[in-house]
Amino acid sequence: MKSKLDKLIALFALPFCFASCAKESYTTSTSTVFASSIVSTVSVLGADNAAKECEDAAKALDGSINPYLSSSYIARFNAMSAGEMEVDEYVYTLFDLSKKYNALTFGAFDPTLSALSTAWSVDSGSLTDSKNDPDSVVLPDHDLLGDYKSHFGEISAREEDGRYYLSKTSAEASLDFGGIAKGYLTDLYAAILANHSAKSALCDVSGNLYLKGKRYDGAAKKDWKIGVANCFGRGGAYLTGLVSGGDEYIVTSGTYERYYTKDGVKYCHLIDPFTRMPVGVEYDGAYKQSESYLISVTVIGDEGAKCDALATAVCVLGAQKGAELLDSLSLKAVIVTSDGKYKAIGDVRLLDGYMLGELEAL
Repeated sequence: MKSKLDKLIALFALPFCFASCAKESYTTSTSTVFASSIVSTVSVLGADNAAKECEDAAKALDGSINPYLSSSYIARFNAMSAGEMEVDEYVYTLFDLSKKYNALTFGAFDPTLSALSTAWSVDSGSLTDSKNDPDSVVLPDHDLLGDYKSHFGEISAREEDGRYYLSKTSAEASLDFGGIAKGYLTDLYAAILANHSAKSALCDVSGNLYLKGKRYDGAAKKDWKIGVANCFGRGGAYLTGLVSGGDEYIVTSGTYERYYTKDGVKYCHLIDPFTRMPVGVEYDGAYKQSESYLISVTVIGDEGAKCDALATAVCVLGAQKGAELLDSLSLKAVIVTSDGKYKAIGDVRLLDGYMLGELEAL
């Protein structure tokens, strides 16, 4: 997802427009976090130190939960045998939130499936190589997929006297908060911006957005205009445009960017805990592409971690169950299927003139 102004300007051009359009300049900080693949940009008006503080928070969170950083709590937890270790509040909170959204989504959101991601070669450490050389990928034997399971029941967390602990009952139990961490980081940004009494801000953690207040254009306060990336790769850069009055989170998850193709089948990074296969993949004597599956889910709500986890989970649940869940939670959303259908949920403000209008409504 990329942010847009009146003519849907790409996000990386925004800071320059901010500086030229407003009497007060937006202060911008950009950093790379989470295994050096996630770019975080924070543009703030009315709180000069807030952007730098957000950058520091991103680095602290990365140092805590990055599974590819050997010194992080999560890397050490994943590497240890059964037992307990002390962690920080980030890990404790993210595990607690993950349990909440695992239950809320009937198990569709599950950060304990990193072994399956590795088996399918769609984990962050393997996906680039898989995409560049799919012939080298050895797909897992379908008969052995049943050996992989959720490890939620084997992991627990506790707090005692202001200290936090994480334990597991088997060495195989591991965690990867990749499906919720970006949203959680935007929640941290929101708290920092509130503490600094920022007037307006745009926070983007690789497509997970937090919009604070209105967008200032000189003395005028305007709505934000947000472009949702075109998941079909044709018909322009944006699938649709959204209008936001601010003070909300906008998160898009999907199967159209992080994947590799082998023998005509796309294998994406989102794992279905129920089938133990990537979303959009079926098995009928051989792996094949599903006829219809969700390729893009945009969720709009009042908490970043919630929107992030639910966007991931809805991709797994599919159009009908996913839409029912989002509607029951009074969240706004736009979901799009691989066979060219879409559904807008809640009071979503869509801009006319984009490819979404050509799709069939569910």
